[in-house]
Amino acid sequence: MGRRTKPQTGYKDLEAYKLAEIICDATANFAEHNTVGRSETIELMVQAAQSAKQNIADGSTASGKSEAELIGAARTNLQELLLQYQEFLKQNDLELWPKDHEKVLFIRKLAYDEDKSYETYKRYIEDETPETAANAMVCLILQATYLLDRLMQEIE
Repeated sequence: MGRRTKPQTGYKDLEAYKLAEIICDATANFAEHNTVGRSETIELMVQAAQSAKQNIADGSTASGKSEAELIGAARTNLQELLLQYQEFLKQNDLELWPKDHEKVLFIRKLAYDEDKSYETYKRYIEDETPETAANAMVCLILQATYLLDRLMQEIE
């Protein structure tokens, strides 16, 4: 995460986009395996993840006010998704890990992997326990929103 948040080479090199892409794929996996019988929740989660990814891509090709609006929309999408994961944990009487939880600290360190991909986080995303999977997603979403905040500062 040491690179500038807005590279000159396009949206696919944005750290926030890379995380949004992982979040999108991971949310589809999570929804398929952990939200049985909740089709509306599944739709909302997947749609929020897809919209965030698309808004980052669109925002990176826009300029000025449009760029800021699209990046802001991506952040809003991720915030909605974060709330859905937190609600999932609450409704299923599962723990929302504190930021100093050992697994949270480890997952956060994975963000510094230069070649991170879905595979980097797969162990946590596809964990047998919904608690681990949902908390891993919370970590990823918080990291992505942090990067979007930094990107917004660069735009301004």
